[in-house]
Amino acid sequence: MFRREIGISRRDWRILAFVGRYPDLNLTRLAELASLDTVVASRCVAQLVKRGLIANSRLPSNKRITVLTLTEAGKVAYERARAGGQKYNVEFIDCLSDEEAGVLDALLTRLEMRAEELTQREIEKSGGLAPEDDV
Repeated sequence: MFRREIGISRRDWRILAFVGRYPDLNLTRLAELASLDTVVASRCVAQLVKRGLIANSRLPSNKRITVLTLTEAGKVAYERARAGGQKYNVEFIDCLSDEEAGVLDALLTRLEMRAEELTQREIEKSGGLAPEDDV
C-alpha cells in the first residue's frame, strides 16, 4: 500500500514515522526505536535524504550531534502514509466485534510484555549486551 500510493517501502515508512514522531532524532536512537541494525537504518536514511524526505543536520546547541528531521516533502509523505495506514487499520479490524477487538488488544499487549521480559532476560544473561537478531 505505501509503495503503491506514496512510493515508499514499509521500512521507509517506519523510518519516516519515527523521525516524524521524534523530531531531532539521532541515527543510533532511530535504529533502536525501529529495531533496525544501525547500518540498515543508515542506508535507509541516506536514501530518504537523497529523495528529499529527511534532512540530516547538526544540532545548533552541539555541532557534534547530527539529527534527523522531516523535510516539507517528508511531512507530506508522512501524513499521507499515516492517514492511509489508519484507514487500512480501520478496514482491517472492521471484521471484529468490539468485544473481539478488546480481547485481541489484551492478548497482543500480553505478548508484547512477554517479549520485553524475555529480551530483558537475554540482555541480563549476556552481561548487558542486547541479544542478536536471531534470538
